Parts: sequence; C-alpha cells; structure tokens
Amino acid sequence: MPARGQSFELIELKVKSDTPLRAAVEIVQYGLLYALARDRYSETVQGAKDLLQAKAVHLRVLAPADYYVPYALGWLEHDLDIGLRTFVAERLGVPLLASFSFHAFPSGFYWPCPQDVLVEQMRQRRCVWLAKPVALVAEGSDRATPPFDISEPSGATREAGLAAASTMNLAGDFAERLKSHLISWATTNDLAECVELEMRRPWVLAEAHRMRNLFRQEWWHHIQGLEHRWVRALNSSQCFAVNLFATLAADRSGANRFLRRMLPDRGITDADNVVVRFEHSPSGVPERLGERGQPTQIDVFFEVVREDRVRGAIGVEVKLSESEFGGCRGWNGVRGTRPINPDRERCLNARRVVESPETQCFMAEREGRRYWNLMGAVGTSFVPQRLAEQDRCPFRHGVYQTMRNRVALDVFRSITEAEWTDFVVCVHPANQAVARLPEPVAGRSNAVAAFRSLLRPGSVLEWDALEVLEAIIAEGGTAEWAGWMRDKYMLGAA
Repeated sequence: MPARGQSFELIELKVKSDTPLRAAVEIVQYGLLYALARDRYSETVQGAKDLLQAKAVHLRVLAPADYYVPYALGWLEHDLDIGLRTFVAERLGVPLLASFSFHAFPSGFYWPCPQDVLVEQMRQRRCVWLAKPVALVAEGSDRATPPFDISEPSGATREAGLAAASTMNLAGDFAERLKSHLISWATTNDLAECVELEMRRPWVLAEAHRMRNLFRQEWWHHIQGLEHRWVRALNSSQCFAVNLFATLAADRSGANRFLRRMLPDRGITDADNVVVRFEHSPSGVPERLGERGQPTQIDVFFEVVREDRVRGAIGVEVKLSESEFGGCRGWNGVRGTRPINPDRERCLNARRVVESPETQCFMAEREGRRYWNLMGAVGTSFVPQRLAEQDRCPFRHGVYQTMRNRVALDVFRSITEAEWTDFVVCVHPANQAVARLPEPVAGRSNAVAAFRSLLRPGSVLEWDALEVLEAIIAEGGTAEWAGWMRDKYMLGAA
C-alpha cells in the first residue's frame, strides 16, 4: 500500500486468526524478502516497478483492537523497529525498512465488510502501544513518511516500557486508561507478584491468583464453572459485575432496599424476598429460545418473590470497558477466512427476516434460534412493525446481546407468570465507546437509544455503575468495599 511519494507500507491484516506475535513474524518475513529482492534484482527490473524503487518501506500489523488485548508487545515492536532498520541499513547502505509497528482498527470495526468501508477504517487506524516516537527520517531528509500515526519507540527500555507497552493508544479511550490504572493498582495492592509479567500481561492475574480479582475471594462461588475466558484480567466485566453486586447477594434485606430505591414504581414491598444470581440462565428459557449450544446467561439476575410466587425479575447486562455490547455471529462470525453465514445478503433485508426467519436468518435456519418468533409474539417487549421497518437486520452489530437478554426475560415472564420483568444496561460512567454503533439503527448511533426505539416504552433501563455503587452504600454497603471499588475501577472520589 503506497503511503506518500516513494514511501510504502506492507500491511499484515488479521481479524481472529493466529496471534500478534505470529502476525509480526509474517510481516517481518515479507519485509526481509523485499529487502532481498532489492539487493538481488537488477536496476532494469527494479525500474519497472514502483514498489522496487521505494525509498522507505514501513511494516505494519493491523487488526481489531480486541486482537491485542491479552498481549503487551511494545518491547517487541521497539526491538524489531530498531533491529530491522539497522540490519537492512548495514546490508544495503540505507534504512530501507524504515519502521515496524502494530496498528489497531478504530472501535466499531467489523469483518467481513465492504472494500470501501475497509479502506476508510484503515485510514482511521491508530498505533497500539504507547511508546514515544522518534523521527522516521533524519531532519531535513526528503524521505516521505506514511500519512497515518506510526509512532515508534525511542530510547525506551523493556523495563521502563512495560507499563506503557501494556496499554493501547486508542485516542486515550477509557479502556486503555483503565488498563494502565489497573497495572498501577496491582502494584499498590501487593499483586505485582501475582500477575503474568512473564507473558507481558501485567493486568492479568496468574491462574493460581484468579480469585484475588474479587473483593472477597469467597464470592467466586457465584461464577464457579461459568467463568469467562479472561475472568483473570483485572478489567474483566464478569468480575466487575460480581464485585459491584455480590454484597447484595449476601444481604437479601439490602437487596430489597436497593431495588426499591432503583425501581420505586414496581411496588416492591419490604416483605418481598429478593434473590441475586450471576451468569444466570433461568430454567426452561434456553429451550424456548432454541439455544442448543451456549445459552443466554444474564450477568446479574434479581428475582422478586412474594408468598412463594415470582412477582418480578430484573436482568442486568454489565459492561466495564468493552467497546460494544456484542454482535451477531450470523453476520460477523468467520471460520478460517470465510464467513460462517454463506448468504449474508439476507441480513440486509429486515422485512424478509421478520416475515420468514427460518429461511432468512442464519441463526434461525442453521441453529434453530427462535428470537424472531418470540419478538413477534403477543405480550413481547418488542414492536414487530418497527423491526420490519428497518432496512437491515438491526441486530448485526452492537444490540444483539441486549436483544437476547430482553427476549430471555420476556420468556421468563411467560414461564413463571411474573407480573413484570425489567432489563437494565449497567455501564461504567466513563465508558462512552460501548454505546457507539458502527452504523445507525433506526436512525440512531447510540446502541441503547437504538435498541430502545425497537421496544415498547420502559422495556430497557440504564443504571450508571457509580449510581449503583452509591445506592448500595446508602443501603448498607461497607466503607471498605466502597473504597476498594472506587480505587480499583476509577469510580469517582471517596
């Protein structure tokens, strides 16, 4: 890919395959083969191809931001950048391989996508690791540099760069600020020896210390056997949910008072019994949803019981620093390099999907999911006409997981004959990225607002995580727990 003038970039694109390390090895191989070609080809051959006349070539690994999450390879970027430039300069007399760096697509990137979208997303990419750049070319040189942010390490040692290399320079967004904060928090709280430094993951606890991700280690029983892949990460949303709500699971009276404070119009009385569960998939619901594999699991589930009968329920979707609520596998799922859905064009006609999900929706056709049927049922929280009015399936991107939760709660109400169910989105107040959709739904780019527009009034609520913290404090949450939560998760001043 040409950058400016006679400067080019060689880019290794990745989505889910391999690892950043493997991608780096691949692009370095291509760069060295290019340098070898420049060394061996005659001037006549080189003169016939623009690429072989380049004065500078920059090597890039480009992938979605989440591709880099388990890794901290700023040190490798630094060493390859200097090593390649030096090696090739000694061989050819000029620093032909001018730079090496890892880049990330902007938030909201999805694959597969149209070519014009891919090109635009590539223009918006950013460098991954926070290392200060050196000039790509000597002062006064006419050697062109690429038009993108190609920051490079300068004078940083591995020791000094560990914390910086652990965070991603994605416009200073909350996810990376939090990760950087948690690395420092781990050191301050005597966890420096418990993290995976040898794996260059200073924000991830070693397996033996995973329970130290919770305020009280005995709370682990709430998610035992249901752990997410990166539950050991200090920025795990699963552990954030447990740390935020588990104090209510142990104090049913406190849970009752909390719900009456947060949901004053639901008529909950002080005599009602409130049960709190985590990663909950209510009995009978997966079967109704047609979920043969991984069932919908609600992050935090409140069940309000009066006289041995379920009166109401609240399902809470908790997000700490993720960049989206989750998209549909039928749209963005890939196997190898190919979409798992052989006919994604069907996703671009919402009316046809609404009318015949069994033939027009991959998840319904191949996996038996009954979400569309249930969204059109009597008493549903959804407005079927609004779904049909959309040009494309509205659940392809960031409102898919919220849809699954809302449908699951509707089914739970049908099974238990509960009077009401509420669905709540609970997000860290500093996380603005999670609500941004890559493309509008119902004319809205905010994921929660877009989702709400497809529902009957009151079918989705929002709780600010700081608001939840303060409500629990007001209803008996301990000062020790509150201080720990504020300190670890940057939830305001004590």
